[in-house]
Amino acid sequence: MVRFKYVYWCISHQQYVEPSARGRLQDELRCRIVKLNLTLLRQVDFHMFSTWINFKHSSKKSAIQNDLRYFLSTRN
Repeated sequence: MVRFKYVYWCISHQQYVEPSARGRLQDELRCRIVKLNLTLLRQVDFHMFSTWINFKHSSKKSAIQNDLRYFLSTRN
């Protein structure tokens, strides 16, 4: 069972960050720290998410074309 709803995660080092150390790490080590909502993360199917990411970015050209098509379709 999760004790906390949110945790801080260092994207640069791929590790958990104590809330009390967050400011120092951002200043001294230039860490990119994000706040993760554990309640929402428990609902994510990471296999499906990983598959989507790999497919979406497998071809930069097709990803750009798909994003452009989507953008143009939402403007009307």
